[in-house]
Amino acid sequence: MATQDYLAAIQRERDANARARAEGYESAAHKEAHANVGAQAAGFADAAAYERDANIRAQAAGFTSAVEQEMDANKRAIAAGFTSAVDQEIDANRRAREAGFLNAADYESGLRTL
Repeated sequence: MATQDYLAAIQRERDANARARAEGYESAAHKEAHANVGAQAAGFADAAAYERDANIRAQAAGFTSAVEQEMDANKRAIAAGFTSAVDQEIDANRRAREAGFLNAADYESGLRTL
C-alpha cells in the first residue's frame, strides 16, 4: 500500500471514530459491535446480513435500497409536517396509546392489546 493510500485509510478510520463518538460510542468498532448484537438478536448473523435483508425487502417494495425507502418515508413525513418518519411514527404510537391500543401497529391491525 502506498503511503498516500495508508494515510487516507487512517483518516477514514479517524473520521469514522469521530462520527461514532458523536453518537455516544467509544469508537467505530464499538458502534459496529453494537449493531452486530442487535442484528443477532433479530436472528441475523451480523449487521451486514440485516442490512442485506432490509435492501431485499425495500427492492420488493419498488425501491433500489433500504436507504432510498427511508429517504422516501422521511420526505413524505416532512410533507405531512413532521421532522422525519421516526417523528411521525412516535406521534402515531402516542395517539394509538391514547386510544387504548398498545401501539400504532396494534391500532392498524384492529387488535386491542392493552
